[in-house]
Amino acid sequence: MTAQEFINKWRRQRDSDGSDRVGIVINWDKIPLESTVIEYAGKDAWTKISEYSPPWHLNGRMETFKNLIGSQGYLMEIEKEKTNERYKRYESHGLEYPNFCVFANSDGTKGIVGDGNHRFIDCRYLMDQGKDLSRDIDRCTLDVICLTNLSEVIQDSVYPNY
Repeated sequence: MTAQEFINKWRRQRDSDGSDRVGIVINWDKIPLESTVIEYAGKDAWTKISEYSPPWHLNGRMETFKNLIGSQGYLMEIEKEKTNERYKRYESHGLEYPNFCVFANSDGTKGIVGDGNHRFIDCRYLMDQGKDLSRDIDRCTLDVICLTNLSEVIQDSVYPNY
């Protein structure tokens, strides 16, 4: 996938309520078209997501999902999630939309999940509670765009200290 294909795919996707699927503030026009896109599939995609961060801060710091899972902040986020319809839907129907994207630094080692943060934590929690989502995980995809100007594409004013 090229950077232009990534932009075309993710910029125009909408949730069922009509809102942008990529729920973080992106300066799409600042994405260099020579950026590399790395694609992951199945369990590799699901595992790789844990190496990236959700776009929220805990105690003033951004944490990767790997470091977040099991923490007090994670449990607080799960309690908030349990009150919404999405969580109940995942509990009943699993991970119906298994596609995720990340906006990462130039080597892809550090980034923010642009679409799928809540799906990931909700389904991860459900799996930890014994729900079998293995078939859903097998269908996962993760598109990671590696940017030389991550701080210009993801506004620093929205994500300070990243």
